[in-house]
Order: sequence, then structure tokens, then C-alpha cells
Amino acid sequence: MSNAYPLCMIPRDDSDASNCQLEVRVLVVDDSHDAANVLTAVLLSANFSARAAYDGPSAVEATSSFLPHVVLLDLDMPMMDGYATAERMRQLDLEKPPLLVAHTSKSDVESIAATAHAGFDLHISKPYEVQYLVDLLLRTLSVRLCGGQPLRLRRD
Repeated sequence: MSNAYPLCMIPRDDSDASNCQLEVRVLVVDDSHDAANVLTAVLLSANFSARAAYDGPSAVEATSSFLPHVVLLDLDMPMMDGYATAERMRQLDLEKPPLLVAHTSKSDVESIAATAHAGFDLHISKPYEVQYLVDLLLRTLSVRLCGGQPLRLRRD
């Protein structure tokens, strides 16, 4: 059974369709330093540019400076939970807002509905195979950034 739930249609951005070898920036947000660091390392090894943030306020700050294409956002964090963090990220004046992915252990219908209502683009439930996440991101971003053409990752 699939662990990812698309929550809305992802708008296509044809501006980069002619060049689908891109640096794809991913921000991993989790209050578990170990979980965030391991996932960041895995994404780096898959040729994504990745950074970790460990709380909502630092994630919002990193979104402003790092300008990620994707934010993998844990929902259950102290200080500022994933819902409030996502809301603050959407309030940033960004030319290209990131794809917001609820990255959580919750997979019940109510949680999926709550993330959809909160404006997340995808909901992925832990645990999952890492290759599943990499494939999901590549497929989703190939539509969003490359007009459906295959996306080749490049790190600058």
C-alpha cells in the first residue's frame, strides 16, 4: 500500500522545461535531530541538495534563505508544530513557494484530511523505503519543474 497521499493538483511550471537537469533543494524539518540528519544525508547521497532544520522558527528562516523546492515537514514538533510552520512558510513572499510535504507517522484518515485542509501538497507516512521517497519527489518535481520531462538531479 502506498504511503503518500496527493492532496491537491500540483501546478506545472513550464519555465524550466527546457533544462531538466536541476539542483533540487530539500529542507528536512524534524525535532528529532537524528531523524532529520539521517534523512538529509540520504537525500544528499541521492544527489539532492538538502539541509536540516530542527524546529518551526528555524525552518521558516531556512525557507527564506535556502529557497527549497521541497519541505519535508514533521507535524509533531514542540514550540511550533508542522501546521503552524507551514502557515508561516506560506506567508513568506517567495517567487516559487516550496512543495509542502507532511512527513509524519500519522496515516489515519483524519490526519490526512487535516494536512489537506492545512494546505500541504502531499502527506507521506513513516516508515517507508527511502527509494520510495526519492522516486516520489522525482516524479512530483518532474511535473512541477520540468513539464513532465524526466528530472536529472545536479548539485552545485
